[in-house]
Parts: sequence; structure tokens; C-alpha cells
Amino acid sequence: MIRNSPPRSNEGSHEERGVTELLSFILIFAIVLTSVVLVGLVGFQAVEDYHESERLANAERAVDTFATNGNEFVRSDAVTHRSGDVRVRGGTISPGEEGTNLEITVSDNSGNELWAWNDEYGSDDLGAFVYDSGDASETIAYVGGGVFRESDGSSAVVSEPMFTCREETDTAMISLVKIDDDSRSIQSAEATEFEMEHRDSTREFFDEDIDSVEIEVNDGPYADGWEMYFENDDSWESMGSNQWRCGDPSNDLDRVSIDVVEIDIDYESPDDD
Repeated sequence: MIRNSPPRSNEGSHEERGVTELLSFILIFAIVLTSVVLVGLVGFQAVEDYHESERLANAERAVDTFATNGNEFVRSDAVTHRSGDVRVRGGTISPGEEGTNLEITVSDNSGNELWAWNDEYGSDDLGAFVYDSGDASETIAYVGGGVFRESDGSSAVVSEPMFTCREETDTAMISLVKIDDDSRSIQSAEATEFEMEHRDSTREFFDEDIDSVEIEVNDGPYADGWEMYFENDDSWESMGSNQWRCGDPSNDLDRVSIDVVEIDIDYESPDDD
């Protein structure tokens, strides 16, 4: 006897496949959406970092150009005035901030002081022309003739100051730009013209009975940048953690020159027009 079995139903398997396909679609969609979000976030941050890096690089070049103009006061007595435009672009420029405090001493063979910074300027620091980027907590500063970049409390040399120690000729030349204090600052998207004007000069020259020139980096902003400069210059002999000497103890210096030029920096904001 042949029995007729009812046909099998495929409804269950169709439903299972439908659920599986739906789950697969949801999973793939979630992966794609997550990838798009991650790429967007990472890409946006990369673009922001790039723009910030470019802004700092442009500011660095602008301050370096400003420093070149400022150092002309030291190189030539005929220079009494210089001007130049600096575009702030969202940062802040302060033309007379606190600078590094150096102690410079020229001594003779008997250990007597021929010249000392403290005798001439007391406790005055060098002053600084400072660009502050703001959000990035980075500053770029023209200090004493050099340009320094500071980030998170640590600074590095961008452009070296005008110091020379030559052992082969037993010569030391110290040239500094001292910027007078000015508590004003400016923030503008437009280019700002800064005026530099000669105020005073100290020029000393010694050519006999010279034992050494000693420099101590005391304190103030960008002090570690100055220390880095001396550490990387083999012609200056280290005397401690923050002291350096030009002059071999067994051999006197033949010539030493000291040039300190004081300048005033003023500006006219385009917003004032």
C-alpha cells in the first residue's frame, strides 16, 4: 500500500534566510557607517593639525624676518629705524614681553671685571617680541637677537643669537638686542606694521689682559633654548648646568667686543583705522 505524504513546507527555511540576510545587512551597514565616521574624524583632525602646523610655520618665518630687521641695528650704526608687516592670523603678538635673563662678565687676568651686564643694566632681562598661537600653547619669540620656539614650557632654537667664540683667533663677540618692556598686545586677522626704533647702545672693546668671557643663563622664558644653543656650540666651554666660558684658561683672549642695542617697538593696528 502506497501512502501519500503531504509535501514538505519551506516556510521555515525561507524565514531563517530572511533573518540572516537582514542581520548581515545591518552588520555591514554598521561597519560601513563606523568606518565613515572614523575616517571623517581622523581626517578632520589631520586637516586641523595640518592647518595649525602651517600657521605656526608661517608665524615662525614672519618672526625670523622680523628678527633679521631688528639685528640690523647691531650690524650698522647707521640704522636707526626699521619697519615690517607681520600677519597675526588668529594668534597674539606682544612686542615687549619678558625675555631671558643673562649674566655676562668679561674678566681680566687678575680676575677683575672689565665689564658686566649687571653693572650696566642691573636685573633687566633681554625683553622679547612674542607670537602666541593661543590654542596650541606655542610661542615663537625674538629674544636678544635669536629666535626661539616654546611649547609646553620647553624651548628650542630657531635662529641662533649673534654670539661668537673663536678659539683659533682668541676672539669673542657678544651682540645683543634688548627690547624695552611694553605690556600691550595685538590680535588681528590683518597684517600689522611694526616700527622698530633705536633707543640706546652700549659698545665696548677690549684688546689686552683679557682672561675670559663668562655667560650665565639665569632664568626667564626661553632660558632652556639659550642653554641648548650653548650646549650645541663646542666653542663655548661648559662650567656647569647653566654657565659657559669663552677663553682657554691657559691662553688669554686677544679681543672681546660687547654690543648691546636697545630698541623700542611700536605698531599701528589696522583695526584702529
